[in-house]
Amino acid sequence: MTYSPGPSRLTPAARRVLVAIHDLSEARGVPPTLREITEVTGRRAWSTVAHHVTTLQRLGLVHSYPGQPRGTYLTDAGRAEVTEAPTIDDAARHLRTSGPPARPWPSTSARTRLDAPPLGRVDP
Repeated sequence: MTYSPGPSRLTPAARRVLVAIHDLSEARGVPPTLREITEVTGRRAWSTVAHHVTTLQRLGLVHSYPGQPRGTYLTDAGRAEVTEAPTIDDAARHLRTSGPPARPWPSTSARTRLDAPPLGRVDP
């Protein structure tokens, strides 16, 4: 099966695995095992889930520590993909394309007379 290069185009099965990792991690406070992900997603073989985890690693959505049973962690990009929250990269891209920042108020130097007396003082 061919996977797309970007995380926004996950296959439905890979997205279910990503959501399962997020939900199990949030519920238990520790990363899930492959068997737990297999049970939640309704798969019969944990090797299928392992394949999806490998794909999610290549896309930068999860990070796995080999040899650890609970070693699959969501990255910031993976968490943003599940929660659909903007990442810092999205914010930076928006700022680069939006142009220069708008000034919140006009310049006061154009409206202030420099020879006027300060407020609160009365000239005799």
